[in-house]
Amino acid sequence: MTCQNNSLNEINIRGKIVMCYVGRGTENIKKGDAIKNAGGAGMIIMNFLPNGFTTYSTPHNLPVSHVSHIDALQIEDYFATNSEPTAKITFGGTIFGVRPSPALAAFSSRGPAKYNGNIVKPDVTAPGVNILSAWPVEVGPFPSGLKTKTFNFMSGTSMAASHVSGIVALIMSKLKNDNKRKWSTSEIQSALITTANTFDLDGKPMFDEATYRNSANILQRGAGQVNATNAMDPGLVYNIESDDYVAYLCGIFSNNSTVVQYFTQNYTQDCTRSISGDQLNYPSIGVPIGSSSSKITVSRTLTNVGDAREIYNAKIIEPPSVKMDLSEYSLSFTRLEQQITYSITFTMTEAHPGSGVYEQGELSWVSDKHTVTSPIYIAF
Repeated sequence: MTCQNNSLNEINIRGKIVMCYVGRGTENIKKGDAIKNAGGAGMIIMNFLPNGFTTYSTPHNLPVSHVSHIDALQIEDYFATNSEPTAKITFGGTIFGVRPSPALAAFSSRGPAKYNGNIVKPDVTAPGVNILSAWPVEVGPFPSGLKTKTFNFMSGTSMAASHVSGIVALIMSKLKNDNKRKWSTSEIQSALITTANTFDLDGKPMFDEATYRNSANILQRGAGQVNATNAMDPGLVYNIESDDYVAYLCGIFSNNSTVVQYFTQNYTQDCTRSISGDQLNYPSIGVPIGSSSSKITVSRTLTNVGDAREIYNAKIIEPPSVKMDLSEYSLSFTRLEQQITYSITFTMTEAHPGSGVYEQGELSWVSDKHTVTSPIYIAF
């Protein structure tokens, strides 16, 4: 049931555990309060299919168990096939090391973005489920009115964004402490993308809690979950100049300079040139392929921010239907801030799979100290 106040009218729930479908935000607390006020003993929150395995640690005012959609189906089946069903909620203590971890939450933002010129979105994922964070008021069933420092568990992309912001602050602080030049926004973004993790703590592909697949794909988890330690020392970064962003916007909006001006400083930029998304010096690589005879070449430029002398070798995971040929398979850097440009040619090796299909791969530049990985997205 919905478990709102009006849905409990004329129903005797005194001393009973009530099964409720999950709501949004604080709705679940209000459901519990409605049950408690009606004399109920507890509540089972059941996920719908789109909610998958993602559950929340919410400060309820009565005993509550939040279950996944698959568990909810089993509970519903038990309730429907037993004339006198029974239930008990017990607290077994906080459990650490739950697997799989990390996993992609059901509410996580997912791609592809409609107007992005085949740039891979999302860029990365970050911790956003049941995050302990500061809170302005006391929570839970027994507020004392005396606490001055309160906390609450919250979930959402806002929690993930704060983790990423913290990593950006660490990167900027490390650069300052090491007396190194400031990185551009795109270079910091590059460090986050090229050092992210696509595997969980057990070495398995990141699980998607919404689609029930064994692994989240590139349009669900992007480059993977951010890695703070590696992002502060990425080895190589991709930089994008502001003029290139303007040209990219001109490409998206078909050289409509009036529209582009709304996105640019002082509203004065005109479309003197335009480029497609795959031509941006983006750390991830998205390529549109229209036919089985297509052959597309894109270029990327890397800047050395690691050791002065370092050699990187290419490691490729090709998309199933596409062959990747590099102009360089080894990059030898001899000084800091040195830049090297390489190109990749994508060639179809099988029949075109049809419009709307996508495939994924990877290109990693690997040295003895660093691994710089670009996710590959092929949009057919």
